[in-house]
Amino acid sequence: MELQVGETVAVATMLENEAPKTCKAIWDNLPIENEAHHAKIAGPELYFMAIPKIIIEEMENPVKVHQVPSGTISYYPVRPYIQVFFGDLVPVWNIDVNRFAQITENLEGLKMAARRAWTRPGERIIFRRGE
Repeated sequence: MELQVGETVAVATMLENEAPKTCKAIWDNLPIENEAHHAKIAGPELYFMAIPKIIIEEMENPVKVHQVPSGTISYYPVRPYIQVFFGDLVPVWNIDVNRFAQITENLEGLKMAARRAWTRPGERIIFRRGE
């Protein structure tokens, strides 16, 4: 799966063994495109609304949000948001997220793109099937 923020492209591997239903629901709805938002309090996180709205009720691979490894991609069913984490978060929220993918290529480039999204609201984020 590819993730593009502005002109920056990263590659992610879906965690099909850990979250098979979530991976299938995301995969079946690709491409997904929306406006990227940078977390204002929690720290280095991009998030966006999953449009078309993806309904995943089961938390298959729950991880505490402030304990996710850098490069984690998760689904937060309460909103429903897709979240991309690229560093240590401030432990302000004690919530679980459904971890379904891990960035495997160009995490550093994505970190720079996320910083741009902080200063330039409206940056587009696209999830799509890889080549």
